[in-house]
Amino acid sequence: MLKANEKAEVDIMDRLPTPFGLVRSGVAPDHPETKIVINQFSRVAKNDRCMFFGNVNLGASVSLKELQDLYHVVVLAYGAESDRVLGVPGEDLKGIYSAREFVWWYNGHPDCRNLAPDLESTDTAVILGQVASIMEDLAQGPLASISSMPKPGREGLLELLDDRKVTVLPFSAWEKIDSEEKQQGSLKHKPREKLSSWQELLKVGSE
Repeated sequence: MLKANEKAEVDIMDRLPTPFGLVRSGVAPDHPETKIVINQFSRVAKNDRCMFFGNVNLGASVSLKELQDLYHVVVLAYGAESDRVLGVPGEDLKGIYSAREFVWWYNGHPDCRNLAPDLESTDTAVILGQVASIMEDLAQGPLASISSMPKPGREGLLELLDDRKVTVLPFSAWEKIDSEEKQQGSLKHKPREKLSSWQELLKVGSE
């Protein structure tokens, strides 16, 4: 889009403090050839006409209707953030995890950092696979409206988020997080040691 229209501006919003979505949280660490696409994403994010807004939650920080009022085009690019209940007896027992939870856990996703699966008390694992399309319902309760009509585009979004006291992390904040993770990883002779709590990510990104 940035290549096709030299006047276009693209703003990217993410619920997490960090960018890259599934590449960071859904691709296993032993697939560096897939994760390398982060380099291309980073080049796009550093374009003067592109801005990243981390820690912005659609439906809480800002509503879909408000984004539609602010921008010419709104693209919702999201995956499943909840699990499909299969109705199998015992699926809620201790030691049973969905693929989403397990993948998020070993990738250091903040939502699953406390999962703590027991990987030492058994040498057996059972994997139940099922392909399904899960659509998330983004409709949430109405947000408090502001008294005046916001300015269009990025400027209006920033006014809304500032009015609601949302701590927005730009791409430069990700670069601080990236540097800190690599520094901590080097102390353990690893490529990186992921920060996996909201508090850590927000603290480092805001410094």
